[in-house]
Amino acid sequence: MKQSILVLVLFTNSSLVFSQLDDANSSNNGSMTLGSGTGTLYQFAGDQKGTDTTNQSQGGFGILSGSNQISPIIWMYGSVGRNAFQVIRKGYNSTVQNSSTLFHIGEDGKTGIGTTAPSTTLYVKHLTDQIVSTFESGDPGNYINITDSNSGTFGAMIGVIGDDLLLSPNNVERLRIVSSSGNVGIGTTNPLSKLSVNGHIRATEVKVLANVSVPDYVFESNYELRTLKDTKEFIVKNKHLPEIPSAAEIEENGIELGDMNMRLLKKIEELTLYQIELMEQMEEMKKELQDLKD
Repeated sequence: MKQSILVLVLFTNSSLVFSQLDDANSSNNGSMTLGSGTGTLYQFAGDQKGTDTTNQSQGGFGILSGSNQISPIIWMYGSVGRNAFQVIRKGYNSTVQNSSTLFHIGEDGKTGIGTTAPSTTLYVKHLTDQIVSTFESGDPGNYINITDSNSGTFGAMIGVIGDDLLLSPNNVERLRIVSSSGNVGIGTTNPLSKLSVNGHIRATEVKVLANVSVPDYVFESNYELRTLKDTKEFIVKNKHLPEIPSAAEIEENGIELGDMNMRLLKKIEELTLYQIELMEQMEEMKKELQDLKD
């Protein structure tokens, strides 16, 4: 019996609410107020509470709170071209049209935060803050996943671990930017240089800028050129050219392109001097042979 009475009361109250909201001829144009003062619940319809009087199919509800009676309002448009769902920050006795829209979903399904004209599926806008949005997770890593529904793969994740920025296609980390050093790693999670690549690099051109000395001093008159005899003895003993790292050293430490190119250039310049020296010796020998013939 109690349940029947409760249902009857709820039905009666609901009918009363609907009759008030649907009565276009009522003095409040379908608006209803429950309670008074701070925390008052308002149900808006038609042109009540400063809404657009040209659009009787608008409606919404909100709770007035605080000393300035500022109300967050959930608002729905119903006119052609304006079918939308909004969350609005409305001041007391101000119009909805003059209020700030916090959240907007248009009839095309596009969502705007801070804008009522989102041009993409999700459009976030703020005119003053440099940080537009923040994503935070309770897990050690925090990721945004971008997926192509036609690919059938995991998609690409952009995320952070600590303060490091990561790019992980198909849930496999491929690139990392270390916040503390600014080092960038491709194929490595621990880049020790400004750019560390674990793999092959293909490029049409690579320009190396280094603070190295170009060995043109080899051509100075006071340069002491190692004799070919000394060079031979060094090669026999060490199995590599003087001033050039051995195969074991390169395997352990790698090579610096700028430095190695200058070392090789020095050897080419020294080789040129050897050739010039041999040419002078051959010309001297030819002269001596010619003198013997004469």
